[in-house]
Amino acid sequence: MKSRDVDKPKNWARALSLVTPALLLVFAWTGCGGEGSDNIQDDTIVAEDIPYLGDNEPTSDEGGGESGEPVLAKIGNRIVAVGEKLVIVLSAEDPDGDSLKYSLYGTIPPDSTFDKELNTFTWIPLEAGLDLFITFIVTDGTYVDHETVEIKVVAEKMGHPPVLTRVSDRKVNVGQTIKIQIEATDPDGDVLQFGIAGDKPADATLNSSTGEFIWIIPAEVDQTVVRVTFQVSDGVFQDTMPVQFLVGDVGSPPEFTAVASQQVAFGTQARFVLEATDPDGDSVSLAVQSGMPNDAAFDPATGTFVWTPLEADTGRVIKVIFVASDGVFITYLEVEIVVVDPAPAIGCEDDIFEPNEDYPESVEIDDGTYELNICDSSEVPDDWDIFTITLEQGQTLDVTVTFDHLKGDIDIELIDSAQEEVLTSSTGVGNVEQFSYTATSDGNVYLLIYEIGDEGTASDYTLQVEIADTPPGCVDDDLEDNDDVGNATQLTVPQETLSGLMACPLDDDFFRIALQKHDSLTVTVTPSPGVLHAVLLGPDGETILDEENMLTSTATLTVTDVAEAATYYLHVTSYGQTPYTLGALVTPLQYKWIRIKDDATNQSLVYCYWNPGADIDAVELLRSGSGIGWATEVVATGLGTKCTKNTAADASKVTGPADETSFQDPNNLFVSLNGGEILVAFGDGAGGLQDIRSGDQVRVTEIVGDFSEFYTITLCNDSSCSVAVELGRNKGLATFDITY
Repeated sequence: MKSRDVDKPKNWARALSLVTPALLLVFAWTGCGGEGSDNIQDDTIVAEDIPYLGDNEPTSDEGGGESGEPVLAKIGNRIVAVGEKLVIVLSAEDPDGDSLKYSLYGTIPPDSTFDKELNTFTWIPLEAGLDLFITFIVTDGTYVDHETVEIKVVAEKMGHPPVLTRVSDRKVNVGQTIKIQIEATDPDGDVLQFGIAGDKPADATLNSSTGEFIWIIPAEVDQTVVRVTFQVSDGVFQDTMPVQFLVGDVGSPPEFTAVASQQVAFGTQARFVLEATDPDGDSVSLAVQSGMPNDAAFDPATGTFVWTPLEADTGRVIKVIFVASDGVFITYLEVEIVVVDPAPAIGCEDDIFEPNEDYPESVEIDDGTYELNICDSSEVPDDWDIFTITLEQGQTLDVTVTFDHLKGDIDIELIDSAQEEVLTSSTGVGNVEQFSYTATSDGNVYLLIYEIGDEGTASDYTLQVEIADTPPGCVDDDLEDNDDVGNATQLTVPQETLSGLMACPLDDDFFRIALQKHDSLTVTVTPSPGVLHAVLLGPDGETILDEENMLTSTATLTVTDVAEAATYYLHVTSYGQTPYTLGALVTPLQYKWIRIKDDATNQSLVYCYWNPGADIDAVELLRSGSGIGWATEVVATGLGTKCTKNTAADASKVTGPADETSFQDPNNLFVSLNGGEILVAFGDGAGGLQDIRSGDQVRVTEIVGDFSEFYTITLCNDSSCSVAVELGRNKGLATFDITY
């Protein structure tokens, strides 16, 4: 249970309703600061930020918005591969320290989850080619911040560079403290590091982890233009961005005129005109920097933007960044266009229980099914429903609310009689919210039903209430009592599926899976129907490795490449009576390559014939004492170059059977490693490579007539030998046992 201000849902619902798809076009100005100020110029450059443009700049604006507004941490567009687990954890800062609530809307995949307690969106896509738009929201009950994220699903993912949020050139003065929050996003979700390319200005600092740039303008740069090139890197790729600081009376960047807000229905032309002027009287050119829709048009000469979105664009939020330049300095303007359905707002009539927006007005209900709605009407402009339910100790209350999530996200909560504590809740993002609660004492409880949806529209819902004198009959499955780690049910490896499982109220189900070193485990849990909580635990039975909370559809939990052979645990609990299916798949690390490394050094030419180092004729894989294949693939590394029979091309002669005729046979010469190494793999006869199993043997052939030299043999998982198991050292014809 958790304690909070139970009046908050009303404010949350209203605040969040202001940012659903009826959003207006929003503009954001990353402009320059004013002149003549000795205060701190503090610009957090975010999508919705409109930095202060006047002469008296604010001394503190950590969030980049007005005082008291929460600021959602930048997320950025994402690219995810089929089968890859995408996790987006939302975070935000509120200058007043208010309690924050998170939500989302848009094209939400049915097999995704959004945990409103952990502020976490999770999805494993199973199909390439999808292109989704999801808007994430944070509110303190009064103010709202949000970001629309495009998620692209690809068959295979390659690395992508991070992207810096553009920052305009700006005027500053000697002695002024400049504070800019440099922000960037990465499509792969990589950890980013910030820096400055070239020399850093005197008296300036940049936090490489957070991107916070602070600079106290020194006197020696007065009446100059200081160019600072910011950069961000994900460890492989980087993005750079120059920003010019105009110190003193050395000119001014262009300035944009504000754009009127508007919403755009598909099939309707979006049209607005940008205007930008230069305080110095210089001519200003306009251009699009990024985000232009394919079928949109922009006339730089007149500043006119025109776009008619298609029906397929409904729900999308398009961010177009424009740039104004006077030939030397630049200013950016971001315009956000929200495409909505042109259908008129749905009219609604208050349901029979209105008004019931407050605890004194709550309506008492009992067992039954009720057809109701959340309806913002002239009589009830801010609708949310509160019901009183009387329970006796030991009675069980089951509540189910069914609705269309596309018309609004409905959440439900059960509040104690003192109106101080949330007894239970259901805050998913699907079409059903439900919970079960067993009364611990006689008295009243309050059922709160509120919507995160469009302002001025209606969301019909069906409310089902069931009250039982005793907890509803829940028949345990055949695996009970598996209520703790000590009694956990053993799952068969490498793969097992258990159906017909039952999680009863307040029941704990534990399962154990034995893993070997380097194994990977994938567990799927599917409630049908109901709400579950699933946790993957480490060998101590306590350390959380992966977790899915409030899951109403199939969820996947994983742990990869375990560091030790041990028993791992799965813990499943229910928020009610929930049947479910469980699947477990253990994937061992697969070894497919053998590395043979010569112990000798690169020989001189005079010893090349008589002492060439290890000269390998063939390599064979044996299983149960019988040969199952000769080497079919070979990779040579670091072979010597002084022996004529010792080139990388000769490495291929190690494939196939041994040279049984003569080591001088020109059609099948040995490969002389001469201080280098080769990696070989064995074909499986179907175009792939054999798995090399524990218990197999590998036989290395140096036939009579060759000069036997020592070599070391190692088992590898891939051709780069990123995971290696040394098998031994020998010379000549030798057989090695494979154990791992």
